[in-house]
Amino acid sequence: MADGYGNNRTGASDGTLPVPVKIPGAVNGGRVASFYEKFDLSKANVQKVATNRNLVGEVPVGHRLLSIKVRSSVSLTTSQLKFGDGSDDDKFGVAAAYGTTAEVEKEYLLVAQQGEPLTADTKIWMTHTTADLPGAGLVTVEVRTSARG
Repeated sequence: MADGYGNNRTGASDGTLPVPVKIPGAVNGGRVASFYEKFDLSKANVQKVATNRNLVGEVPVGHRLLSIKVRSSVSLTTSQLKFGDGSDDDKFGVAAAYGTTAEVEKEYLLVAQQGEPLTADTKIWMTHTTADLPGAGLVTVEVRTSARG
């Protein structure tokens, strides 16, 4: 039987390098942090008009994104959500519909961004497109990260 290795373990566990490569501590055995926000859609401070955005959280430099998960107490109809920073609104998650079923958890983080270290303190924004968000209900967003510490 042949053994396979992912990006983190190649050279560290497979013996292909004379001096084993160390696996980043933030990826294996790192401290997991959660950046959580709850949006009450009945409140005026939440942007509900399509193409507007809402701040989810501010993640420190060096943290590695593990997941971006969304739950809603109501149908978000045809509204699509995407996640990004101040300059690229779909850097972390491209526009995808949450759907019409309430109380379902949906993952938005792009595989290419998962586990990659942030190079600066980063504000994570949720932008909604296609349709306005409803005028009532709750939407929660959790950004999970890993960091050495």
